Amino acid sequence: DYPLGNALNPVSDKQLEGKFDALVVPALGEARAKKIVDLAWKLDEARNVDELMSGLVMK
Repeated sequence: DYPLGNALNPVSDKQLEGKFDALVVPALGEARAKKIVDLAWKLDEARNVDELMSGLVMK
């Protein structure tokens, strides 16, 4: 057996989002966390990472 997250035992998208939410929602709130996740999943379509980076900055 390989540990969860290993290339031979990958984490599902749902598991990854769940862990992200558990760590980020308490600090940034649900709406902001969702926006970051949405931007991250579309990163391959973005012209640059400006919007994603601005969403990650603590205010």
